[in-house]
Amino acid sequence: MREEIYDYLRQYGFSQDEVNSIKDRNEKIYFAFISDITPNTDFLEKLGFSKNEIISLINTNPFFITCSNKRRDAFNKIYIDDLGYTNEELKKMLLVNPYMYILSPIDIDVLLKDLLKTYTKEELKNIILNNPNLLNGNEQGVE
Repeated sequence: MREEIYDYLRQYGFSQDEVNSIKDRNEKIYFAFISDITPNTDFLEKLGFSKNEIISLINTNPFFITCSNKRRDAFNKIYIDDLGYTNEELKKMLLVNPYMYILSPIDIDVLLKDLLKTYTKEELKNIILNNPNLLNGNEQGVE
């Protein structure tokens, strides 16, 4: 891990054990630059996450810290532009499913197109809002 990333995480509030866990669970951190990391924490802050919530989310899903801008933008197109989720709704969903930004945007797009054969856009939006794990391809709980 680059020293600037280590320093950033420690100054952000991650404990030494949490930084070590990120290193152990996410090998991409070794190849990342600070310019790869800060947009992810900035994005979460803009959604209304506190620093402690961000630390908790990244501890649960250490891959979020190295999520690429391209992937995040692809998901924002789906979640914000296509489905119309607000920042507050995205935050709620991320608290339930911290993996929703590291899945495959292509798979999510296919899943949503398939579900739109059965549900209206508004119905689908509400279904996912109430069951964000559906994005992982688990249709359990869809009524």
